[in-house]
Amino acid sequence: MRWAARRAAWPAWRFALRLLPQCVAPALVVFLFLVAPALQDNSYVPVDVFWLFPALAVLVGALGVVGAGLTTARAAARIRAGATGRR
Repeated sequence: MRWAARRAAWPAWRFALRLLPQCVAPALVVFLFLVAPALQDNSYVPVDVFWLFPALAVLVGALGVVGAGLTTARAAARIRAGATGRR
């Protein structure tokens, strides 16, 4: 909560810029499992990642879940800190 309280006064663009590195892993997960299989002339399916590189797939998946969760938690904490600071 201290993290959000210190950054409650920051402009929204600066706050979003600080969260951007945490969004790289979730974007990679979305690309690997949703976008890449849908590309034209691609026989790849999401299960192929687990067959070819199981440890990498689990690592990227875990990083994606943690990154999305941390980004969501920090955004929610900043919204709460901003709401209580305006009263």
